[in-house]
Amino acid sequence: MEADLVSAGVDKELIKYLGAIAMTILIYDYVLTLNLELKYIWNRPWSAVKGLYLFTKYSPFIDVTLMVLYRDLLSEPSDAACHFALSLAFYVYLIGISVAEIIILVRTWAIWGRGRRLAIILIVVEAAVFTFAFYFTIMYVKSLAFSVIPDSVLSGCISTNEKNDNILVDWALFMGIESLSLLMMIVHAYPVVRQSRGITMTALYGVLLRDGIAYYVVLFALSVVNLGFVASQTGALSMSFIIPTRVLHAVFATRIILHLRETGSEVGEGDAFTQSTSIVFAPGATQS
Repeated sequence: MEADLVSAGVDKELIKYLGAIAMTILIYDYVLTLNLELKYIWNRPWSAVKGLYLFTKYSPFIDVTLMVLYRDLLSEPSDAACHFALSLAFYVYLIGISVAEIIILVRTWAIWGRGRRLAIILIVVEAAVFTFAFYFTIMYVKSLAFSVIPDSVLSGCISTNEKNDNILVDWALFMGIESLSLLMMIVHAYPVVRQSRGITMTALYGVLLRDGIAYYVVLFALSVVNLGFVASQTGALSMSFIIPTRVLHAVFATRIILHLRETGSEVGEGDAFTQSTSIVFAPGATQS
């Protein structure tokens, strides 16, 4: 029992540090992007994109705070408090990740010409992923059970019966849709990059390549790491990367909107987030 407590204590400390790092990134990103947000989000009329941005940007402050407080910090919280707080956190977490994925899919759809057939396909895919992920999240939440160890050095909610297989399915689904987005971006960008030697691309397409592909690659890599931890680790350690992954999904998805709107405003292209960015090369550029 003592050895188990020591091991659990080490795991808890690692998770606590990762949670603190993720919360720091969330707050730091908020400070860095506040001026852009005021200019390109709050000063614009209400729209679907604005709603997606605001939910993605601010929902992590709900679920990440709940997870850090109840999972890592509070001293001997009750079973009922643990179950309510972490259940709510996981549901907000799921919806937040799904909305971030919608932002990525909307941008992918716009890059591919905003076709109606593609829109229907992506809506069906996203709806299917969310439905299955929601079901498995419900199963995970129902499986949660907590125990209080009096006078224990361990803080936060101590789970005793997690069904991590359900979360494993969730992240496999998220990885699937991220793989689709990444593949579509690469397929669209590859011919352009191949032809662009000696050619100056437009600022918008430069932002697309930097944010659209680089961010997608990072998010996919994070999902792989997260999936690997859930699959290979046991106990609390298996969930150690869910908070950093959640935060970086929100950060990258919202920055895609901000950077494209900023660049679009500078070059007179309006709301570049929903445009197809059909002009790839800068005016006057010639192939060598």
